[in-house]
Amino acid sequence: MIEKLQSGAAAAVKAVEESQESSSKTVEQASTAEQALISITDSVTTITDMNTHIATAAEEQSVVAEEISKNVNNIVELSTEADEVTNEVSESVSRLNQLGEALRGLVHRFQL
Repeated sequence: MIEKLQSGAAAAVKAVEESQESSSKTVEQASTAEQALISITDSVTTITDMNTHIATAAEEQSVVAEEISKNVNNIVELSTEADEVTNEVSESVSRLNQLGEALRGLVHRFQL
């Protein structure tokens, strides 16, 4: 009977030791999982920050591209206006040349 008690007690001690060892492994695994989750959370935060920076940069680039487009359109308009003015000046110079020739002809008549 004492042997059975001793055997039962030894089995109980062994079961408690195994349970304690299993609990320790579970705690270690939980700690490892916690560290992995912290690392994942940090990575997600970093990615979120990067996405925010990328979105901001893309928006800024869009604004700059729109401004460049407006400036190019203004340049085209100004070039068109300059071309029209140049044509008008050319026509005026041509007309002045004609008037100058006519005036020269009139002055030449008075000299004869």
